[in-house]
Amino acid sequence: MSRLRYKTFAGLSAIFLLILMACTKSEPVNDEQYKGWVVGQAASGFGTILSTSNDGLTWTRQGSQSQAAGVDLYDIHGLDQNNAWAVGGIYMGYGLILHTTDGGTNWFRQGTAVDIPDVRLYAVRAIDNLNIWVAGENGALLFTKDGGNTWAPVNVDSLPPTTFYSITSYGTQALWAVGAAADTALSDTVGLVFYSPDAGATWTRQGKLSRNPSSASGKRRNRSTCPNRSNRTSLLLSGINA
Repeated sequence: MSRLRYKTFAGLSAIFLLILMACTKSEPVNDEQYKGWVVGQAASGFGTILSTSNDGLTWTRQGSQSQAAGVDLYDIHGLDQNNAWAVGGIYMGYGLILHTTDGGTNWFRQGTAVDIPDVRLYAVRAIDNLNIWVAGENGALLFTKDGGNTWAPVNVDSLPPTTFYSITSYGTQALWAVGAAADTALSDTVGLVFYSPDAGATWTRQGKLSRNPSSASGKRRNRSTCPNRSNRTSLLLSGINA
């Protein structure tokens, strides 16, 4: 099973017998081919990062055990051929954020236990080289305005304690985040969509309960750009793309 975010690359399924969580691509390396990455569960002792520079014909593993020992990676977003961010599970007491500035030859960790919570991080969205958003468990919604040197949480009283599974943007101001939260009135977990029109300064919930059905479990499922509106049964919102 694979979870691909933006582009399906040829030959990917034959690389590893593991779960791949997310995919991203950069601007074209030339007129025909793209630089791309996929991330997934830990294999051979550390989280999987695979990279291609020829539109998926060949793949090379990146990263090292010293950066993400035994930690699954859940999402990745590439801005161009050199810059990408990946997020994943808990490593050394706080959620993992990795960044590369050289196309993945070297990856280094961002954040500290002071500014990154002790939760799994499921989603990342880079608006540009300075403004990046990450999101995950227990309402974790973090942003940086300096390329990842420092991170700050978004604390919005109107948001329920949500586990975020995906975040996306349109332009520099509009943001959407999707996930799930417990609804005590329904004794269940409901899918949620949140929107910010002002680069994360304010957030509001979108949609109605009839269009955001409940979720039967808290497990992360395949990404999708929209829910199946014909199915009003349990559903976990776990992907969005603008």
